[in-house]
Amino acid sequence: MPVVWLKWGHVLVTLIALIIISYFSAQLSIRGPHKYYTDGQIREAVNINTIITIATTVLLTAQLLFVANLMTGIVKKAFLSSHRYKNRKI
Repeated sequence: MPVVWLKWGHVLVTLIALIIISYFSAQLSIRGPHKYYTDGQIREAVNINTIITIATTVLLTAQLLFVANLMTGIVKKAFLSSHRYKNRKI
């Protein structure tokens, strides 16, 4: 079976990352395109893009860890069930 705390950690990290990505993506789209940008606006957009990139990386890592957790659970279950049949006395 998959580790329970890892499963809930995955769900929590995924939700937080999705909220962060959605919020900051909306911040970029609300401002819309301008003909000219000030230096402060460029720095702010770069900071927002950095936040979105980090949140996306965390989201993808959480997904990979979830798959690894599932695979570990499947392998453990297969190993334990095959081990039980070998040690079974008839």
